Amino acid sequence: MPPTLRVLLTGAAGAVGREAVRELVARAPRLLTRTFELPCLRARRRLWPWRAQTEQHWGDLRDPAAVARAVEGVDVVIHAGALIPPRADREPALAQETNAGGTANLVAALRGQPRPAWVIYTSSISVYGDRLASPWIRVEDAPAPSPHDHYAETKLEAERCLAASGLPHTVLRLTGILGPHMRPNPLMFHMPLGTSLEVCTYRDCGRALAEAPLHREELEGRAFNLGGGPRGRTTYREFLDRWFELCGLGRGFLPETAFAERNFHCGFYADGDALEGILHFQQEGLEELFAQVRARFGPLTRAGARLARPLVRAALLAGSEPLRARAKGDPALVERFL
Repeated sequence: MPPTLRVLLTGAAGAVGREAVRELVARAPRLLTRTFELPCLRARRRLWPWRAQTEQHWGDLRDPAAVARAVEGVDVVIHAGALIPPRADREPALAQETNAGGTANLVAALRGQPRPAWVIYTSSISVYGDRLASPWIRVEDAPAPSPHDHYAETKLEAERCLAASGLPHTVLRLTGILGPHMRPNPLMFHMPLGTSLEVCTYRDCGRALAEAPLHREELEGRAFNLGGGPRGRTTYREFLDRWFELCGLGRGFLPETAFAERNFHCGFYADGDALEGILHFQQEGLEELFAQVRARFGPLTRAGARLARPLVRAALLAGSEPLRARAKGDPALVERFL
């Protein structure tokens, strides 16, 4: 019988984190789950269902003492805690402190342990930068974050911190992880409509993270691209058209001029089958995701959306920076998006 592993999951109350908690708990007694999250009411509510099945630690990745307490005696750390966009774009200093600084705190805490844990770090496809012209991505490709992408820079810095730490670790560069309850935000306009997009669902990503601790021999010391595979591939234009159609707003809901022409990220993972061959986590694709969206937006909701279409359109377009760049000719915005 393999030994029981004590696993610490940071960022446990996030959309991916909660799915990972669900899957980790399902793997007991092989895995014993410890969570680490900010001590806010929202996080406590989200993790309440698993309070009896997990050991819950509360703290901030920016607090070295809290991180040190959380890592005591663990065998594996799944480091998914991070400040993500759009807030990471609005508050780059906080993103730096949380994502890069928090990882440095984790490294320092683990190096102080008698037997340092293996770290599974969730990085991002954003480290590859703009792949509009060359959409097929491999893990060997040189990182090249897009200009002004502070989030990507912090994720890459965290990767480098782990590489220099001497700790056993694995890097998983996550593609766009999506679910049916996503909310529109200004970041949606940063991606060119022609971008190749490989979607992975929250549930599939949670399955991958929870299964990973059981495969140290195959994963340790390597980096992988975590995507949704062929069933998750589309273009950003087609993805938005289908999403808005299911919401009741219709295809072609937003003008092309609202979207950037350059300097974002995403693409297709040419080597995503390497991780899938080990973890076997890809159980959902675009059709399953869209079925979940269809179930969320019933006939009455779609009818209401059709009536409110002009108002919704105006509200969304008010957040488009590429549209402002075209209207005002701001040199900085034009350079960034057009």
